[in-house]
Amino acid sequence: MTENEADLVIPPGSNKVMLTRQRPLVHAVIQDSFDHIHASIVFTNAFPNSSLAIEFAKDALVLSALSHAPGVRDIYKRLLYDEEYIFEDSPLGESYERS
Repeated sequence: MTENEADLVIPPGSNKVMLTRQRPLVHAVIQDSFDHIHASIVFTNAFPNSSLAIEFAKDALVLSALSHAPGVRDIYKRLLYDEEYIFEDSPLGESYERS
């Protein structure tokens, strides 16, 4: 997979990560992360604050990427090492605390 295949597709003038516009592997990782997020909400905290919600999302995306390995290696590495990868231009990023 090239680096471009791991990039998010964000429409010009928007700050929304639209699932239907993502490349197939990015789409699969994001879509499959929803089950992990639901589990976190049900079993950990049904009413998470914004920082915990972001933690749920990050954990879910990493777990989802692991389940698609090795085909999504670049996505997995970016999720682990690029703190702004998913959250840089999304509404979720507004409450994301950058270190």
